[in-house]
Amino acid sequence: MMKFFGRGKNMKFCTSCGTEVEQSKTFCIHCGAKLDGEKSTENKARKASRPKKKKVMLGSLLAFIIVGFILFRVGASYTDKYNQLSKFEEYLNNGNVKGLVTLLDSPDQSLKVTENNAESLVSYYNENPSEKESLITSLREAVSQNSLSLQPSAQASEDSGQLIWLVQNGKKFFVYDNYDFVLQPFPLLIDSNYEEVNYLVDGKKVSSEVTENGLVNLGTFLPGYYEVEGNLSSDLVDLTKKVKVDHFDRNNYSDFTFDVESTVVETNVESGTVLIDGKNTDISISNGKQVEVGPVILDGSMTAQVEVETPFGKVKSEDVSIDDSYINVVVTLSDEQKEKAAQSLKQHVTNYSKALINREIEHLRDNATNVSDYTFSSFESLLGPGTNYAGYVTDAQVDWETFYLEETDGEWKLEVGLLEKWNESYDYNGDASALSESLHSNLYTLTYEKGKWDVVKWNSYDESSGNLKALGMDVKEQKKLFDSSSALKSSTKTQPESNTGNANTDLIIGFVQNYVATYVKAINWGDFSIVSNQIDPSATDYQNEVSDYIDYLAEKGMTEEVINVEVDSVEAIGDNKYRISTVEKYKIFYENGSAKYKSYSSSYEVRNTSDGLKMVKLLKTKEVDSRDF
Repeated sequence: MMKFFGRGKNMKFCTSCGTEVEQSKTFCIHCGAKLDGEKSTENKARKASRPKKKKVMLGSLLAFIIVGFILFRVGASYTDKYNQLSKFEEYLNNGNVKGLVTLLDSPDQSLKVTENNAESLVSYYNENPSEKESLITSLREAVSQNSLSLQPSAQASEDSGQLIWLVQNGKKFFVYDNYDFVLQPFPLLIDSNYEEVNYLVDGKKVSSEVTENGLVNLGTFLPGYYEVEGNLSSDLVDLTKKVKVDHFDRNNYSDFTFDVESTVVETNVESGTVLIDGKNTDISISNGKQVEVGPVILDGSMTAQVEVETPFGKVKSEDVSIDDSYINVVVTLSDEQKEKAAQSLKQHVTNYSKALINREIEHLRDNATNVSDYTFSSFESLLGPGTNYAGYVTDAQVDWETFYLEETDGEWKLEVGLLEKWNESYDYNGDASALSESLHSNLYTLTYEKGKWDVVKWNSYDESSGNLKALGMDVKEQKKLFDSSSALKSSTKTQPESNTGNANTDLIIGFVQNYVATYVKAINWGDFSIVSNQIDPSATDYQNEVSDYIDYLAEKGMTEEVINVEVDSVEAIGDNKYRISTVEKYKIFYENGSAKYKSYSSSYEVRNTSDGLKMVKLLKTKEVDSRDF
């Protein structure tokens, strides 16, 4: 039976050959070496394990060193300025907004670089490739020359205009040099024409100040696109304006001009209040009949109006567009107030006609109308020595556009145009048929006193608006007064008839002279009807000739002034027909402002009809003199 050998508790190992032997043996039965005790065996085992531990520790240390070296090299590569610049170029060229935000920094902690800033830079440099190339070149030179400073000076940044600088800024991970791409902020400037404006930049309210050169500084901002909003609010205007600003050049500024200025309102009254867009402004007219108003918009979108309380009621102007720095705002009467003034004119003309018919100045004072010195003098000149006037008014029409009101030294004056028709003769022979119709255009001046308008004076004018309203003169009454006037009949004298037949020579001369003067008025007014009643109704060819000639001169912009009409001869050429030879002198005014003196030798045919003398035709005319006037 085989015996199983195993280690027992009374067994030990030879320290020389390692063979198991009995505990009681002193020497090894295999190699003869002296055996130690059990204690010695354990120490040997411990000694055998020590080299292994040292190897492990040395391996760990070596591994740590290697890993540390690798990490150091990775960190050095990550923070390397060349690699940083390469990333920046890549992000900028590819439009990597998020990547740019990680690289860009701001020197002002209150100004944070946002994706909007980065996106604006990408857009700006894409639109300006030369600027991008200049930036990259500058950054590369700074890196290659190792000329990176802690921060560019404000002067250097301003002088170069460079938006981004690569600067060395402390340490990263306490070991590596740190480099930042610093986005340079600078003042956001605008040019505005008004100081009292509240500004917002990208919806945020900002403070503003005016610089020495007059620009408005809205604060310091990083380069980018911004929306600037300005609110201008006053008693007269409430405006909001928005402008997109390209904030990339510190030498540039954006135009933020409001189309507002002051305008001078000139008017025709010394007192009154200005209204803007129909609202009372409490701005009063000064004694100079003008006042400065502002701020206002000068694009015509706003209106100005003046109103004033007067002895005859409140008057005001039309709304006038504010489209210039100087506007004329004329206060005028209302239609109702015009009607009252027109009735005063009607009363004056009626009284003046009655006074001439009866040759009595007292008729001018009918209905308590005040008689001015001018009115009295005019009346006396028609009925004075050496004159033999007779006539009466047949029609009067108010030029509705002429009512011009003015306040001077507290006195209210009114100018009104009146187109009057009179049956009259300056050489009356006692025969009603000797009167011929005349047209007079007069501009009357009236003053307001004691609750009514009184005529002060009048003079002729040639610019009718065409907006005429009849006063409704009572022609029948005037004619009846004239026919029954004993004063007129007793004062007239009978004129001896000449060899001209049934008409008085002086009467014919007067008719022709009056016809020429009326013809010129018709030319200047461009209105054939003014002279048509003095032409024989049967002379249709001549009527057409005169009408066409008036139209022709109107198209040419020509007007005339009669200097003199001298009648050389009056010759009877048939039953109630006469040939009249004249020499006529005129001033001719042309559209370009030039003028000429001209004289003509002419002859006319005139017929004595049941309605009085009438022009039949122009027989001939010849220019005998012409020169610059």
